[in-house]
Amino acid sequence: LEPSKLSKFEHNPSKGFNPNFAQAHLKEITKVPHDTNSNENKKVLGYLIDSIEILKNKTDRITYLLDTKSEVVDPVDPHSDNFTLYYPVSNLVARFKADNSNGKAILLSAHYDSRPLAPGATDDGVGTVVCLEILRALIASPPKYYDVMVNFNNGEESGLLGSKGFAHHPWLKDVAGFINLEGAGAGGKALLFQSSSTVINKALIKGRHHHANVIGNDLFKLGLIQSKTDYQVYYQELNIPGVDMAFYRNRALYHTIRDDFDHTPIESINQMGNFVWQGVQNLGNEELAKEGEQPIYFDLLGKSFAFDCKKVYFSIILFVLLEVALVVGYLRLTNRSFTKANVSSFTNFTIQGLKLNFVDFSLNLVICYIIIKSLNSINPAVIHGYPRLVQILFLLVIPSVKLLTQHLWFNHDNSTNRNRLVSNYIAALLGYNILVGLQFYTHLKGLSALYNMLIQAYCLLFGFIIFLLLNLEIDTLSEYASSLNSGSDLKQKLVLIQPWASFLVNFGVGSTSVLYSGLNVLLAGNQGSPTGSSTALPYIICALFGTLFYLPLSPNFVLVSEKLRKSALLGVLSAVLFITLLFRFPYSYNAPLPIHFHQVLHLDQNNTPVYSTVTLGVNFKTDLILNKLPTTNYIRRL
Repeated sequence: LEPSKLSKFEHNPSKGFNPNFAQAHLKEITKVPHDTNSNENKKVLGYLIDSIEILKNKTDRITYLLDTKSEVVDPVDPHSDNFTLYYPVSNLVARFKADNSNGKAILLSAHYDSRPLAPGATDDGVGTVVCLEILRALIASPPKYYDVMVNFNNGEESGLLGSKGFAHHPWLKDVAGFINLEGAGAGGKALLFQSSSTVINKALIKGRHHHANVIGNDLFKLGLIQSKTDYQVYYQELNIPGVDMAFYRNRALYHTIRDDFDHTPIESINQMGNFVWQGVQNLGNEELAKEGEQPIYFDLLGKSFAFDCKKVYFSIILFVLLEVALVVGYLRLTNRSFTKANVSSFTNFTIQGLKLNFVDFSLNLVICYIIIKSLNSINPAVIHGYPRLVQILFLLVIPSVKLLTQHLWFNHDNSTNRNRLVSNYIAALLGYNILVGLQFYTHLKGLSALYNMLIQAYCLLFGFIIFLLLNLEIDTLSEYASSLNSGSDLKQKLVLIQPWASFLVNFGVGSTSVLYSGLNVLLAGNQGSPTGSSTALPYIICALFGTLFYLPLSPNFVLVSEKLRKSALLGVLSAVLFITLLFRFPYSYNAPLPIHFHQVLHLDQNNTPVYSTVTLGVNFKTDLILNKLPTTNYIRRL
């Protein structure tokens, strides 16, 4: 590339990450596919070197090393010593010295190679240009304590070769932590989804462009997501603590010709760039030690939160103590004691609530299973193109079943609404005690996705307290209200306010936190079948998060009037949507069907058959497309 083409990227004195500069870089390096060690790949490497040279002329803090000598050894057959492949690695590693450098560095890592047919704008062009622009921005705003090192690595798409080759780099010993930048979609926000460092987590989410959820970490650990990133090499093989972030929306464009500049909005570049930039600026002089236990991080009501293990365990213990305090305080303030009659009354409330919730859960489980089985058998790819409609289906079905169950149950129950509410609150709280216990157990096993249960448990507990207070369950408050001239009016108003107050607590925080997490997971996985994920998994996610969405609202359903009519209305809407999804064509321009082609060369024959592979299951909609392809043969992989 001619130097004149790079002159416009000279240092700008304004501080901070500039997405326009990064976007201009992206346009240059994603014109064509540039797979590992191809001629186009070498041109991209040359572009990066020239860009760093221009920045290097503006400051004496930047140094870089080009590693073209390291080789990665990869046995073809792990059970045989007969064949071994040697991959040459061409990593470009730049380093920016901090103001008060402690001799250690935070590593930013992005790979500049692409798939053979993909321009690689999101995977991983954005990560590459973000790192390049951060180096420019550091000239005006240098880091405080940690040097910033960037590994522009090559060969990630061929087997994480660049990160493996970094194991031989002379600067490896200085790396204290890392931030890996990746892409598995097109557009949207970059999500922090894997982490082994609470310190880096907290530095990243202090900024305004945060987006984080620990559920992705669990999906990788459980093997539900089959792909790997450089994070696994840095963390598991090189023993470095760090985080992994990636784009995940529109995953159908992943590794295709449409992973290009035109499908990569500048807003996405800006979000990832400032996410990382502000995180680097927020890093103090803390030690970035590798943690033995899994930190928790998530988004809630527009904010991101990160907690270490101690705070998680403290929150669990505090929840149990608050429950005990509630019971003791209630008995004291109402002048009640642990008499046989009171214990019997409490036990009866609990049993009734548990029975109702068990029947409700069982019916919902059966209905959801029928829906999942039907959709996954008849039209498995519909969630590929219409994930939100599928989620809405479950959000309609589950309350319909809840209302019908309560209608039938209460027809044979002469209890008052007050007693029904108490029994539902007690049963729900007991259920959450089990879920919080599971949160503690799974966290010890390195899994953290059940953090939502702890949030919902707190919401339900406070909702119960609001119910007790506003229904004047406590004698002292009841006597005070009665002593007022407008005591009866006040009681009536408080009783009317109570359902809405507890609903806002349970729904506004508890349910929305689950729904937000569920949508993120769904939109990250609904188009994941081409990369090896189960076609049924996204449907299961919809049912699971739909159930959890309504779980803290169970007591609120008690006060819903005309349950049968509303259940029927929701049921009709569910049926219409279900039938529509069964026969809706699942693919579109924005949600295409990825088809992978490969050719078998028969050197001793005249024919060279072409095979196409699809991974979204056998169904008539797939056949409609495949039958029109000019291929000799095709394979369906279930």
